[in-house]
Amino acid sequence: MRKSLLFGLIFLLTIGFAGITSAVSIDAPSTIPNNVSWGFSADIGFGSTATVEIDGSKVAEVFSSGDVIYKAFSPNVSNAYMFGNDLVVYHVGLSEGTHTITVNSDSKDVTAINLPNESEILASVDTKVESKLGEYDQKLSGLEADFKGFWDKLNATEAKANSLDSSVSSLSNEVSSVSSKVDSTSSSLSSTTSSFEQRIASLEGVEQQRIADEEAARLAEEEAQKNSPITGFFNLTKDLALPIAFIVIVVVLGIVAFIAKDRLPKLDSIYSPEKKDEHGLPLSKEDNEVAEEILSGGNKWAFKEEEEEEE
Repeated sequence: MRKSLLFGLIFLLTIGFAGITSAVSIDAPSTIPNNVSWGFSADIGFGSTATVEIDGSKVAEVFSSGDVIYKAFSPNVSNAYMFGNDLVVYHVGLSEGTHTITVNSDSKDVTAINLPNESEILASVDTKVESKLGEYDQKLSGLEADFKGFWDKLNATEAKANSLDSSVSSLSNEVSSVSSKVDSTSSSLSSTTSSFEQRIASLEGVEQQRIADEEAARLAEEEAQKNSPITGFFNLTKDLALPIAFIVIVVVLGIVAFIAKDRLPKLDSIYSPEKKDEHGLPLSKEDNEVAEEILSGGNKWAFKEEEEEEE
């Protein structure tokens, strides 16, 4: 009976230690420089045992008492100890490549990379620094030129602003002067407008009075003409003016016709219808007598011809 209980207790302790041992967490960098001292830790729990291996080779062992043995396994481990629940291990350096750290059943890969030597690093840094300095010099030169242009523009803008301020001040003075003139003109215009309105009102009153007087005079004159006998006779004569003028014209035409009738025989006696000239026109009696006298050789015309010959 006692043996059964003892075996059961041992079995439970074994299971418990196995559970504790399996609960391991390794904290190590994924990348390190090659051949450079580095370290890692593993949470194995207090009172636990653990075996630490790198690339399958044991480098340390932890006992439940907290003791850690590492020098007997690897000269590359410089130190190993328990700190609370954590196992801390320091290694002198790994060669270039990927290495596997194993603590009990937990593992993690660490890659060691080759770093350039100091001279190469400094040369590379110097080259990069010189390149960057050259770029910065160019940028600074450009910035200096930009700043110079900026300050030139700023000075020009300031000068323009000062000129604009003076122009605005002058314009403000002119506006004030114009405003005062406008106010004065407005007052004068208001006074003149008021005077004109008064005059217009007075003229309108006079015009209305004149129209009323003319209308009254016209009505009085019409009334007087209606009541005057002379005016009535004048109006009657004015109405009969056209018929009287027609009668007068007819009488005058009759008198002219009568006088013309008495004078027509005398005209007939002047022109003889019996004789005509070479153009077929009638000759008067005097023309006939002169022609007959010339043809008969009368003394009157002969005397004139002799005188002309003597001359």
